[in-house]
Amino acid sequence: SKQWYQRRVAITAGVHSKEPPPHAIDEVFMDEEFSSEERNVMFEKLYTNTLFYLAQVYGVNGDNKQAAAHCHITLQRQLESDDFDPLDWSLNCATLSQYYLTLGNYRSARHTLSSASSVISTVEEAGSDGEEEGEGEGESKKKKVPTATLR
Repeated sequence: SKQWYQRRVAITAGVHSKEPPPHAIDEVFMDEEFSSEERNVMFEKLYTNTLFYLAQVYGVNGDNKQAAAHCHITLQRQLESDDFDPLDWSLNCATLSQYYLTLGNYRSARHTLSSASSVISTVEEAGSDGEEEGEGEGESKKKKVPTATLR
């Protein structure tokens, strides 16, 4: 499975440079048509998921360095696209900081914990705002997080 995911990442990297973006599976098998922008968003989300799965494969195979690198890229892409669950994202970020601690890379560990804390604080703020404004829990879950960055 590792070779399959690695090949998929390589193919995806080659497709990034092509215009227009590839057709979505729904366009091929159903009678739906998406704009170029919508196809690009779906393609980027699929690529992010592929990187996440590859991180899992590396982790299971004991290649912690590659697992952490792919996890980092996944978290960064999720943050940039604003397509993530803040609680899961923060937990994954905090877990990544533990890996950095085992390497003695305290700067990266602190930075990832700080990013997790920043995202969690927006969830807490959204929760208190949501209660006052009557928003449902699902509506306040996804908030733009301009203060968190992963380098």
